[in-house]
Amino acid sequence: MKQVFRIIGFLLFVFLTNDLFSQDSLSIYKWTVSSKKTGEGRFELIFSTTGVPGWQLYSPSQTIPDLTTTEIKFGDSAIEQQKNVVEGGSSKEINSTVFEGKAKIYEGAAEWKKEITISGTVPAQLQGVLRYSYGSNDEFYTGNFPF
Repeated sequence: MKQVFRIIGFLLFVFLTNDLFSQDSLSIYKWTVSSKKTGEGRFELIFSTTGVPGWQLYSPSQTIPDLTTTEIKFGDSAIEQQKNVVEGGSSKEINSTVFEGKAKIYEGAAEWKKEITISGTVPAQLQGVLRYSYGSNDEFYTGNFPF
């Protein structure tokens, strides 16, 4: 009986610490994603957020050596990403201590579009992760949005 309680206790510990320390649970941005078919095997993914007061979302076109502020990852090698992210929303440039210079940010709603091509059979449901960066003043964080 003690063994059963130990196993249950261990599993509770694993689930609770995973929830407390997972990157996703710390992220304050809420995202929605939709897609639009643009041709045979071609799709446009649309990521939208309303923003978070007091926080700044870093632009996906932000170029800092050795640092990617935004990335879309897929587990399926048949999915190929096309072009850069097309950005929508009201952005501005700020002086950033994090990037030691100018940074392009969104302080309100943002919409990012990314074209993809899928070779072969198109899955019924596309799965991936949007990795993005955000901050406030000299704070810098990354978030993951699984879709």
